[in-house]
Amino acid sequence: MSLKKLYPLKFTPIQQPKIWGGDLLHRFLNKDGRDEPIGESWEISNVDNNHSVISNGEAKGKTLHELILEEKDRILGDEVYATYGADFPILIKFLDAKVQLSIQVHPNDKWAKELENGRGKTEMWYIMHAEEDANLYLGWKKDLSKEEIEKALLEGNVENYLQKFNPKKGDVYYVPATTVHSIGKGVVLAEIQQTSDITYRLFDFNRKEKGEPRDLHIEKGLKVMNPNFIPDLKKEYNPIDNQVVDVVDEEYFCMKFISLTDTIEVETKQTFQIYIGISGTSKFDVDGEITELQKGETLLIPAKMKDFSIQSESAELLCVTT
Repeated sequence: MSLKKLYPLKFTPIQQPKIWGGDLLHRFLNKDGRDEPIGESWEISNVDNNHSVISNGEAKGKTLHELILEEKDRILGDEVYATYGADFPILIKFLDAKVQLSIQVHPNDKWAKELENGRGKTEMWYIMHAEEDANLYLGWKKDLSKEEIEKALLEGNVENYLQKFNPKKGDVYYVPATTVHSIGKGVVLAEIQQTSDITYRLFDFNRKEKGEPRDLHIEKGLKVMNPNFIPDLKKEYNPIDNQVVDVVDEEYFCMKFISLTDTIEVETKQTFQIYIGISGTSKFDVDGEITELQKGETLLIPAKMKDFSIQSESAELLCVTT
């Protein structure tokens, strides 16, 4: 049964406990608190067994997957639906790294299909908060052989071969599939990625979970990783008030930054749009009907919704499209 009118869709976050998580998603982004450490809050997901549930309007209570099956190209857009069918192609998360994540790698589409019968995982990070001494590892300092990398993994000093960054609020990092990486402690970020949950853990700093070392996936990781230096993984941009600024424009997604102090008019793009609240509160106006987006919230704009405006005296947003 079709929706009477398309409108901005909100979702109930799916919280994911992690050994490396903390409580900043609750304290910093107003997510529901838990007794256990929460590492990730999945904001829009079509991953099997983790389908996001719509929390507002006529479609409230339906999953994103159910709605796409009913509405098809009205939600996704003709081209996206022709390519992906009902498989929503982007996963949106917030992450809280209370301690260092493992050094890891994600496969590209080719390797994911061959090894896991799944999709690859290219991603990007927008830094929402970083402690003064926070760091992250992303990509090799120089071209290496896989023999050199395997030796470094076995000796436990692989981080010495990785580029080390000191992230600050507002920084953006692009993480192509096959790029070895690790998020350091004291970082909260928004992650935009392909819809995939395939991770190969290469080194875990010898920590234990429930008394046992966590599994490593070195053989698969060595197989899929890019051993070469990749430049320009940190993306530079200059925010301009009330203008949509391009930041990342890559194969699987595009991300734009918006700093609002007034009202902007937005045309629908014949493909879905995702808006992520980074700071402040903004109001999405569709024919006089208002949907608010607060810091730490995410909206999905259906592809064939009417044109709309966004208004705020002070807000920052990310806009994501395919």
